Amino acid sequence: MLSRKEVLDLEKKGYDLDFISRIQPQGGFKPTEDKIIAGDGVYATLHVYELPKNPVPFWLTALMGNRNTVTKVDIAPLEKERALKDINNSLNEYREQATEGRTQTDRNDAAAEYRSLERYASEIKQGGEVTKLVDIRIYLVADTQEELDKEFTTLRKSLKASDYKVVAFIGKPLTEWLAFAQSYTEQQKMPGARAGLTVGTTAIGGSYPFNHKYLVDPRGQYLGQTDTGGPFIYDPFYVTSVRKSFSSILLGKPGMGKSTLLKLIEEGLFGRNTCIRGFEKNGDWKKTIGHQKGRIVDLSGRGGMLNPLEPLATITDDTGTKIDQLNSYLQHRAKFFNQIRFLNPSMRSVDVLDFGKILDAFYIEKGLLPDNYMAKENQMNINIIGLDPKQYPIMSEFNAFLNEYVNNGYKDRVTSVKMVEMENFLSVIDSMTNQYGSIFNGTTSFKNLNDEQVLFFDIETIGHFDTEIYKCLLFTAMNIVWNQALNNGRRQKIALANNEIEIDDVVFFAFFLDECQEILSPDTVFVVTQVVKFLKEMRKFSAGAFFATQSPQELLPENSSDDYISKIKQVFELCSSKFFLGLDASVAGTMRKAMGSLLTEGQYNDLAMMEQGEVFINLGGTNNYKITTDPDEKQLIRFAGGH
Repeated sequence: MLSRKEVLDLEKKGYDLDFISRIQPQGGFKPTEDKIIAGDGVYATLHVYELPKNPVPFWLTALMGNRNTVTKVDIAPLEKERALKDINNSLNEYREQATEGRTQTDRNDAAAEYRSLERYASEIKQGGEVTKLVDIRIYLVADTQEELDKEFTTLRKSLKASDYKVVAFIGKPLTEWLAFAQSYTEQQKMPGARAGLTVGTTAIGGSYPFNHKYLVDPRGQYLGQTDTGGPFIYDPFYVTSVRKSFSSILLGKPGMGKSTLLKLIEEGLFGRNTCIRGFEKNGDWKKTIGHQKGRIVDLSGRGGMLNPLEPLATITDDTGTKIDQLNSYLQHRAKFFNQIRFLNPSMRSVDVLDFGKILDAFYIEKGLLPDNYMAKENQMNINIIGLDPKQYPIMSEFNAFLNEYVNNGYKDRVTSVKMVEMENFLSVIDSMTNQYGSIFNGTTSFKNLNDEQVLFFDIETIGHFDTEIYKCLLFTAMNIVWNQALNNGRRQKIALANNEIEIDDVVFFAFFLDECQEILSPDTVFVVTQVVKFLKEMRKFSAGAFFATQSPQELLPENSSDDYISKIKQVFELCSSKFFLGLDASVAGTMRKAMGSLLTEGQYNDLAMMEQGEVFINLGGTNNYKITTDPDEKQLIRFAGGH
């Protein structure tokens, strides 16, 4: 306890005693022979007294990157004359050892050191090399003496293995502690002070210790280097305490490298035997797909057909190994009416309920659903999923059924408002049957889609269709992809359960959806809802989606509804990896709306200043990286077609 006089003296000298009281170790502070004991832990200091003869690049990283430590590096000038004097003294010692050493090995080592030091002296005198004094202390902290001793021993052994020599000075723990807040000049005034180590500025420059930002996922693909020169080796399917989802979203202006980044990720996954699906437009992916001997499917009807009335497996039981027939059918029914709503966006939800009953009756008449199929005792008899494509009815059959249903008293039983909605529904079904019959009216004819490792749907060929038809076909293709993802996931789960494969042999599933704003938009909230539902399920089936677009404003245009904004935010949240490649400053507000506090204000501003090939990556929480992609020349040739 300080006396009143001591307090006044310290205050006169400018000390802020209240501040010191708040930051000092609570519970006291007691130096011992080799450590300091405080109320909140035990502290010790390791002092570096010799560095490796041939330091590796970034050599300070070994001293500054250790757990539960703080490292202080003091660098002070050294006059050229003094440096040369010290070198001359050392040269005399090595010359003597080279001739009078006890063993031949000692003499050889001394001779080698003499030649090395002689070259160094020449560089100082003639080559412009500048020498500095470097003093390095590593401060360790632990809760208990036992933990400190363990950390202390482990660190010393680790540093010794790398030719760093460190020591804890006996009787000087307080001096070492005070050195933390002292300049090198102040330290040299202390009793028994040791001079720093003589190190050339070339070695100091190569010591750069902040090469700590890197990512090395065990089965990852090299994408590039971080802004501190560390490798960025990324596996979208690697699970950590933060990275829980397998899905990603990429945002970037044209020409900033978005396509190249997508293809780098895709190529790495292809090499791991991943099942890959995606949308191809403008020929961006054709060269890559061709190199991988993949397949491109034409959705315009020329290359085959996808029957809208064929239910697909989209839901399994809790084990993930058995198809849930009932809920997969209900999902199919919802999907079918979502397709209809693409063509008639004004269709009311209440009408969907009524028309759903008619669709049920159609499948019952065709013998694909049992009567009263929702009754618990009948659910076990549902077997509508996974049949031969020829067993499913086509749109012309449903069109005929619907017209007969309406003409058999329906119009007499409903209000004029409901009849108007039914007429709109009839118009859409008739259009799908006749005007666009080459696309919708027929049995699924695509063969062996599940057998392809790489399969992309060509959406360029349907670009001339009406917007409603275009989006409807995209949505149909997406559902094919979800179905394949689920089937692949089921196969992997069953194989794992039967010990047929190891965890490292699991075949993952990746879906690349470039220009995702084509299907995720405010006028298709029901699609976004379904995408959110699938994203929540995808990890369970070892699957991930990669959404890409040019700007967040493409997904969040002005005056979007609160419901839509909420669902798009869920898409962002369910994509644990987020990649940003040069965004215009004008979209900063939209970014904040979508991302919230995920990035700092400075990071939001930096997004507008990035150059081509630079990528800012968030892998969840504050797990941020800035990298520059690093494709080689051969990859750029294979990736030709996008930017």
